[in-house]
This record gives sequence, structure tokens and C-alpha cells, in this order.
Amino acid sequence: MASDTYDLNAILSQDDIDVLQTGYDSASMNAVAAGAVKRYDPGEGGHGVAAWGTWIVDRVYEGPDSPDPSGPRMARVDRERCLIAINAAKVKSMPLAVHAYWGLMEGLSPTQIVQTLNLAGIYGGIDAFTDGGRVLKTTFDLLVEQAAASRSAENSDDAAAAVNCMSILGLLLQKFPA
Repeated sequence: MASDTYDLNAILSQDDIDVLQTGYDSASMNAVAAGAVKRYDPGEGGHGVAAWGTWIVDRVYEGPDSPDPSGPRMARVDRERCLIAINAAKVKSMPLAVHAYWGLMEGLSPTQIVQTLNLAGIYGGIDAFTDGGRVLKTTFDLLVEQAAASRSAENSDDAAAAVNCMSILGLLLQKFPA
């Protein structure tokens, strides 16, 4: 094998993930997702956007603990696994990076994310597989860097800023412009 191969399963340690989780805020992530979803218009001429966006947010991003007369919602970890697969199969780099991070924060392991990518690659084709691997490697490398920056920070404010979920989202958007 070539010396430039890598094992996606081994890039992030559990210690890295634990450090990253200190800066995670699910309410902030849900607010960002709600804003993103509400920007898209499934209908003609902008009719029904707010209602559609609200429906999606209420049923997908609020989690299983939110009241819903239609029944319980999908668990957050399962939602993220599905979104990782969808974005990998569609070769959507920025959303894949964001949902890989979000999935880690909701409890998916790097191995589970890689397995999901592998499955998406089987069904989505070689482009989905190779681009997905590149996106995950870049994302995981960035997360390792941020965890290391938090550990080596000279004060608690700098440590918290390095792993703040909004800061990490900003870094991912820089790496993967939409």
C-alpha cells in the first residue's frame, strides 16, 4: 500500500471527542439547522416556506423529547447517521462535514461514521466514497487540531473558544464553502 493511506477510524481519539463535547451545545446546533432549513423553498414562488421549514424543524431537529401528536421523533444519533449517509451519497461536502461533527457530538463513534460512509459509497458510487473519505479526513483532522488547541490553551476562555460548536461550524464552512 502507498504511504499516503490513512485509517479514518484512528484519526480521532475518545479523549479528543471528550474535549470537543465540552464546547457542544445542541440548542445552538438546532438553531443553525432551523435557519438553514427555513431558507429552502420546496414550492413555487416562495409559498409555504415558513410552514415547511417549521414542520421540518419541529419533527426532525427538536428531538424525541418534544411533544408531537404524530408520535415520537427519530433519536438524534439516528438522524445524524441518516444525514451523513444522504450527504455522502449526494457528494455534499459541507453538509457531510457538519453532520459528521454533529454525529460525533450526539454519540456516533468515528467507526460508525466511517461505516455509514462506506455504505453510502456502495450505493452512491465511487465519487461518493472517495469524496466522503476526503471530507471525513479533513473534518476529523480539523477536530483533532481544535481539541489539541483547547488542551494547550493558556486560559480557560481560549480553551473553550477552541471547541465552541459555533467556532467549529465556522471553521468547517471555511474548509468546505457551500
